[in-house]
Amino acid sequence: MEMEEGKRKLHILLFLPEMFGMLLVAAGIYEVAYYEELPFDRTLGCMVMAVLGVALTGFRIRREYLNDELDYDNADHLLRFWLGFLGGVAASFACVFLPVEGWPFLPVFVMLSLFSSPVAGIVSSIVLLMIPAVLSGTPVSVFALYLLCGIFGVSLFCRMENEVKVGIPLFLSVLSLFVCEMAGLILPADRRPALEDFVVPVVNLILSSILLFCLIKIFSTQVVYPYRVPYLEINDTENEILVKCKKEDRDKYFHGVHTAYFCERIAGRFSMDVDAIKCAAYYHKIVEEDPSVMEKNQFPPGAVRVLREYIGRDQGEHDSWQKETAVLLCADEIVSRITKLLRETADANPDYDQIVDSVFKKFDDKKVFFNSDLTLKELITMHKIFKEEKLYYDFLR
Repeated sequence: MEMEEGKRKLHILLFLPEMFGMLLVAAGIYEVAYYEELPFDRTLGCMVMAVLGVALTGFRIRREYLNDELDYDNADHLLRFWLGFLGGVAASFACVFLPVEGWPFLPVFVMLSLFSSPVAGIVSSIVLLMIPAVLSGTPVSVFALYLLCGIFGVSLFCRMENEVKVGIPLFLSVLSLFVCEMAGLILPADRRPALEDFVVPVVNLILSSILLFCLIKIFSTQVVYPYRVPYLEINDTENEILVKCKKEDRDKYFHGVHTAYFCERIAGRFSMDVDAIKCAAYYHKIVEEDPSVMEKNQFPPGAVRVLREYIGRDQGEHDSWQKETAVLLCADEIVSRITKLLRETADANPDYDQIVDSVFKKFDDKKVFFNSDLTLKELITMHKIFKEEKLYYDFLR
C-alpha cells in the first residue's frame, strides 16, 4: 500500500515537467513564428497540436510508469526522459532553420525510446518531428521518411538487456536514413542530382552515426551494464574471497567453479543475466554459511536476488523462482550428486544420464521448474545440455 501511495504521489509530480514542456513548446513556436514571420493560422495550428502532443507524451509516460511498462531502470529516472525530451525540443526548433536533408531525428527517436519504452519514445519523437515539419511547411514525404527511419532505429536498438551490439544496428539504421533521404529528397528533384546535393545528407549521416554511437555506448555503460566492473572483480577466480575459500575448503571452492561452468553455459543460451547467475554459482555455498558476505562485498542486485532465493529455497519464502535461480538449483544438485557418486564408488563409467534424469524428476515433483519463469523449450534444452556434458563430469573426480 505504501508503495502504491508513493507511486500516486509521484504520478501527480509528473505533471510538472509535462506542464513545463507545454509552456516551452508554445513559447518556442511563438518565437520562431515571429522571427520567421509565419502566417497566424499555421502558427496557431502548430501550437495547438504541439501542446496536445506534449500532453499525450506525458499521459503515456505516466501510464507506463504506473503499469511498470517502462524499460530498464527508467521508472526510477523519469527526469532522464524529460531532460532528453527538452533536448529534443531544442533540436526540433533548430531544424526549422536547417535544410530538411540535415534533420538529425534518428538519434532523437532512439534516445527517447531508450529513456522510456519503444511506444513512448515513438510518440514523443513524432511530436518533436511534427513541429519543424509544420512550421517550415515541408511536404508530408519528409515527415514520413524521418518517421520511418526513426521507427526502424527504435526497433533495432530496443531490448538491450543481454548484449549490446552497436555495429550492425548502427549500420542498418544509418543505411535506412540514407536510402530514405535518397528516395524521398534527392531522386524526386526535377533535375539530375549534383554533387552538392549529397553534402548535407552525408553530414547528417555522419552526425547521426556519431550521436547514436555515443548514446548507445553511454547508455549501455550507465544503464544496461551498470554493474559490469563489479561483476568482473567478484567473478574473478583470483578474488580474495574465492582464494580464501580455496585455501580453507577446496571441495567448496571447486563445487562453486563447476556449478558456475554449467550456469554460465546454460544462461548463455537463454535470455538470462549471465553475470548474476555466474556470481551466484561461485558464492552460493559461501553465502549459505554467511549471508553477510553479500553486503560486505557489495554484490550487485541481480546476484543478490538469486542468492536470496537460493538460501530460502527450503523455507518456502518464494512462491516462484527466477530463471537464474532454477538453473542454479539444478546445477548445484547435479554437481553435488555426481561428485558424491565419484567419491563413494570406483565405477569408472557411472550412468550420468540417470543422475541427470533423477534430478530433473525431483525438481519436477517439487514443482521447482513449474514455479519458475523457465519455458518448456528452455527446460528441454537445459536437460539436453546436462546430458551432453559427460566428458566434463570426469573433472569432478
